[in-house]
Amino acid sequence: MVDRLSLDLRQGEIVCIYGLMGAGRTEMMECIAGRLPASGGSVALHGRDLAGMSIAQRIEAGLVLTPEDRQRDGLVQTMSVGQNLSLASIGAFTKRLFTSRPDEQAIIDRSIREVTIKTDGGGAAIGSLSGGNQQKVVIGKMLATKPSVVLLDEPSRGIDIGAKAEVFRLLAEGAQQGLAVVYSTSEVSECLSIAHRIVVMHKGKISASFGPDATKEQIMAASGEVDLEQSLIAAFGLDHCQVVADAGQDDLGRDGDALALGPLGRAGGAFLSAEISAGNSAANSGGGTRVIGVGHGRTLLACADTPDLPQAQDLKIVSLMGALTGGADENPHTIVSHLAARTGAEPVVMPAPFIANSAADRAVLLNQGAVQQAAALAAQADLLIVGIGTTTPEAELVSAGMIAPADMAGIAQAGGVGEMLGHFFDRRGKPVGQEVSDRILTLPRDQLKGRRIVAVAGGALKPQAIKAVLESGLLRGLIIDEHAARAIVEMDSPNAAQHGNGDLKS
Repeated sequence: MVDRLSLDLRQGEIVCIYGLMGAGRTEMMECIAGRLPASGGSVALHGRDLAGMSIAQRIEAGLVLTPEDRQRDGLVQTMSVGQNLSLASIGAFTKRLFTSRPDEQAIIDRSIREVTIKTDGGGAAIGSLSGGNQQKVVIGKMLATKPSVVLLDEPSRGIDIGAKAEVFRLLAEGAQQGLAVVYSTSEVSECLSIAHRIVVMHKGKISASFGPDATKEQIMAASGEVDLEQSLIAAFGLDHCQVVADAGQDDLGRDGDALALGPLGRAGGAFLSAEISAGNSAANSGGGTRVIGVGHGRTLLACADTPDLPQAQDLKIVSLMGALTGGADENPHTIVSHLAARTGAEPVVMPAPFIANSAADRAVLLNQGAVQQAAALAAQADLLIVGIGTTTPEAELVSAGMIAPADMAGIAQAGGVGEMLGHFFDRRGKPVGQEVSDRILTLPRDQLKGRRIVAVAGGALKPQAIKAVLESGLLRGLIIDEHAARAIVEMDSPNAAQHGNGDLKS
């Protein structure tokens, strides 16, 4: 619901509407575009009152909207790329009951060229395009009507960072040609990209308006938003927290989770680079050999594959758990080898399976020379970089063949929701599934207390799992995507007894 809003827009101006979920951004745009009825007020374009006009009439008058949900509201899935592009311009190539195919094709070809849509042609199925190119079709369809004003509701949602840059380039070029642009977003970084003016909404009303020199802190404060990094640090006693802009969660893992893998990998890689560089300085001062231990997971593999990691001096990279399993590229051994190859560090792996048949078998394996040496080195690691997993049937440990489905089902039935280094925790951070953890070749939980453990984790399915591990009090640092961070902050308060810090928003 929106109430008592007043917004003026000039030709060639780009205005960003920022607000959290429920702020009224979508309702305002849909009301202006005629998708929702207004209980009062007016909408005027070039002095012409648009009240009472249908959506089609507003489009003809020069006012268009690209909706938030492109799949449901922006595209017709049974139509081709070309048919979707020309749909809103049907009046331009139709006379009475007859359509001009050449005129329609000209609109399609021009839109594909000007909006730079990567497609095999206008006849291609809309479902054959990537998310970013589908979004370009939605935008191109509306720009083909030659509007004066274009409204875009979350135009970068669900697209990768490259497509996002292309979308904002299109908007900036349109504004240079006199198009008035209004776009909404829930990401602060997008406010500061191309907007001439930033309008902040909170609970259905405009709470502030800023110029392009506004700071992130000013925008967040006006929206009623908390600082995610500081909230997580205060609530869970962290020494380090970095919240990464999602930039489109188009990567799907084994568990079907949409994840901002690229941004998380780059952020984790930057963190590792800083740690290695700082360690090199210490080594030059006689600091001796350093040890970094790594866990499992695709986010850690993305960190290890970050380009331009610095060459390391007197550094050993050790796997924190066994992982002799086929077909799991994100196991600790692969991550160790990738990191060592990029940094010149000495790789040390634990040549043993992830899990033994029994606790007694685990003890036998740990007494083997190479395994014993790796475990001892892991116990001395200065820094532990870990991933966080779920306990669902689709969890990476299950889909990678590292743990049996029945074992994971038992952990979930016992209340387990999160996993770190083969240890499982319930929603309040209490350990569960000890009979399974006792068979996993990993550091015992008592050896994790007080250690410098930094997790790199995120994804739409992970907030409960990440919060469970945070509740355990074992983490000292966290690198997380924005949507997962916000979801955790909006959950109930943490268990203060575990880490002795403040509360999250109830």
